[in-house]
Amino acid sequence: MSAAVLELKERIENLSSEEWRELEPVIWDKQIEEDAASGRLDFLFSEIDQAEAAGEIKDWPEDKP
Repeated sequence: MSAAVLELKERIENLSSEEWRELEPVIWDKQIEEDAASGRLDFLFSEIDQAEAAGEIKDWPEDKP
């Protein structure tokens, strides 16, 4: 492992809870984009298409005007 990676790993491990909460959505967004591009989420897209075709998809929140 390179010195840069080791330093980055140490800095990440020492993030405060607040700093981690700021970083976490970025990590999740990247992972979701990679999973979608690789086809790992195709089964979910298929389920959504089937639910939509069956009229099971509703706007959320339901009480919006």
